[in-house]
Amino acid sequence: EDALGEDDMLMTVLTAHAAKGSHDTVLQMGDRLRRRCQASGDPRREAAVLRLLARTSLAMKLPQQAVSTAREAMKLFQEVGDKSGENAMVQLVINAELQDEKAGPAKALETAKEAAQRFHDEGDQENEAMALQNVAKTHLAKKEHHRAARVAKDAQNILSRIGDTSGEIAMLKT
Repeated sequence: EDALGEDDMLMTVLTAHAAKGSHDTVLQMGDRLRRRCQASGDPRREAAVLRLLARTSLAMKLPQQAVSTAREAMKLFQEVGDKSGENAMVQLVINAELQDEKAGPAKALETAKEAAQRFHDEGDQENEAMALQNVAKTHLAKKEHHRAARVAKDAQNILSRIGDTSGEIAMLKT
């Protein structure tokens, strides 16, 4: 129990360092905390640490590292059934791929479409709509405005069907 309390404290310290912009400290301390989570067999906590490390990598303009770390976190979030965490990592991967000159919008579009299809196949309409919003954003990055508008409309229709008016409003801003 003391170890869990210590891990919680370390996560709080890491979050504070991230907010302060002390990215190198976050990466160093975060890696140690991640290893502790792995050793204790706590995939949920490990995924949370990976999420912070991926966000930090993205903030440091290290898109390939961000993608790799976010994909690891995504797998763990899937493993523990955390759809919100999984969706957040999909979004981070897409943002990192858009930032990465090698991957670029084409890879980001592929990632977004895969996520939308997976959520559709699982019947998860809310996350499907959010993934479609990412598809629309990647179309915009590729200057494909008509495709972006069509996909955003599809997402808006899903949100309307499930009664998510705040999601619909957000979609309209896309």
